[in-house]
Amino acid sequence: MFTLNNSSQIYRCGFRGTAVHGYLQQAGFIVPEKPNTAILQSSRELILRLSEKEFFLLGAEKDQGKRLEELEENLNGLDECYNLYRCDSHIWFIMTGERRAEDMAHVCGVDLRDSVFPVGSIAQTSVARVNAIIMAGEDKFHILADRASADYLWDSLQDISSA
Repeated sequence: MFTLNNSSQIYRCGFRGTAVHGYLQQAGFIVPEKPNTAILQSSRELILRLSEKEFFLLGAEKDQGKRLEELEENLNGLDECYNLYRCDSHIWFIMTGERRAEDMAHVCGVDLRDSVFPVGSIAQTSVARVNAIIMAGEDKFHILADRASADYLWDSLQDISSA
């Protein structure tokens, strides 16, 4: 059994470009060095590195992502750093529970057990036939997917909860 929460009200954003790594470091973030890894910041934001030049940032619950919103606003005019408007494009669900990896096996082909998919790991995969990004957090999964699929994905994940 797991619990599913919709965190889509918390601000999130994304950036792509050769200057992003430096921009994030200059703003005081610890940036993952390898693609498909994530780092939880001391201020509770999550920095996900999806590729060499693409990052997805998830805001902290305590300020509803205000720090990221300000980071995005200050981006104007920076060469080789482009906004991806992830708050507009992606939903954010958080799944908790001891059997979350076993339950996700019903709708996802990636082995998400802690021994294989440790904290900070990212899988860009399919969940219930929806393209999604899954990030392993401490005792949780962060699931990011296209906003247009939000209701379908929510219902699919609720279905496996009761299976």
